[in-house]
Amino acid sequence: MRSSTFQCRRYRYVDESDEGMGGTRHPDFDMWVTADEDSVLVYGSIDGYMMNRYELVELER
Repeated sequence: MRSSTFQCRRYRYVDESDEGMGGTRHPDFDMWVTADEDSVLVYGSIDGYMMNRYELVELER
């Protein structure tokens, strides 16, 4: 298996509303996508009560 690196853009979604979603402020969500026209998700993370991680493990182009 060959390992690669990607030029990425980082985005952060922040819930700045007072009431949040259903009365609870949504945790910040960070994501890194390839810096090309495809914008493939390379890594995403969300903390707080959701605690999820998404990581690209294989890509065939």
